[in-house]
Amino acid sequence: MDENLQKYKFRKATLLDIPYIFNLIQDGSYRGAFTQFLMTSKGYFFILRGLIPDVLKVFPAFSKEKSKLFVFTMNNDEIGFLKIKTERGTETVQIIELCAINPELRNQRHGSQLIRMYIESLPEGTEVIAYCTKYSRAMQHVLVKQKFKRDRKSFPLECYRYTKKSEVRELNSVPKRITANPVTLQTDKS
Repeated sequence: MDENLQKYKFRKATLLDIPYIFNLIQDGSYRGAFTQFLMTSKGYFFILRGLIPDVLKVFPAFSKEKSKLFVFTMNNDEIGFLKIKTERGTETVQIIELCAINPELRNQRHGSQLIRMYIESLPEGTEVIAYCTKYSRAMQHVLVKQKFKRDRKSFPLECYRYTKKSEVRELNSVPKRITANPVTLQTDKS
């Protein structure tokens, strides 16, 4: 792993992280990265209804999906969060439902590091899907930088997809072996 990534870490969110995550979502809604519905009283309820079960690990038995909530830290200080949704019974498709970085730390490549570390933690063959609004240019830039491909058929949200492949080198990229002519040593017997 890159030495620069060692100062970054993921940890599972706790109940004490809810106000921090809630404020980041509000800020993102205000700036246009998330839907403005989240800024209404119904939106506040919607946010809390989505975050609290993730932290308390309470998933209704009838729910077809489960989600995970992570806090992203740098030198033990919170700098962002990531909410991932998966369908029950399959871990091969993961959806980035929400993602945000502290406003004062944006445009410093922390978002790219967050997505990169998350992708590196996934097993080979996992597909990652991310949705974002058309106004969320920073998130779109991060996703393209991390080799996500935009799905042109998506509407009303922009859809980006990435499938983690194995780190196998192509046959042409393998360096050729260097063969040397054998050298015979002659000793002077005088």
